[in-house]
Amino acid sequence: MNSLTQQFEASRKEMIEEGLPVDTLERLASLLLRVDEKQKDVSFAEFHNLAGRFPYCGDSDFGALVLEREADLNGSGSTKSRMYREAMWRARWCATGATAGGEGYARMIDVERLMEKSKDAEPDGLGNVAPRRA
Repeated sequence: MNSLTQQFEASRKEMIEEGLPVDTLERLASLLLRVDEKQKDVSFAEFHNLAGRFPYCGDSDFGALVLEREADLNGSGSTKSRMYREAMWRARWCATGATAGGEGYARMIDVERLMEKSKDAEPDGLGNVAPRRA
């Protein structure tokens, strides 16, 4: 079991113990793989709306972990790339909330991992992060 899987499983267990709708968030991430292109922005917004109700777990955003895991296991093409970018956005947001240097460094590990995956998934290999829409 790799460290991401361990991190995900530990976070998932903690969220379940807190009574949060983990299965709903995971199903929503899975649906992102199949949603029509015209509905992707709305669908990702819905995902972020629900994921934003989850607390940070350790030094990670659970929503980012869910998106990354789904992209790793089932994603392909532009949807996989977008899932990594959206996960990276969530992980960066989590990192900006750090209250100490060591905590910020720990939270940036997720961002750096996602940046590499995004670069690998992008056709141009640049891993450019899509700008957030207001």
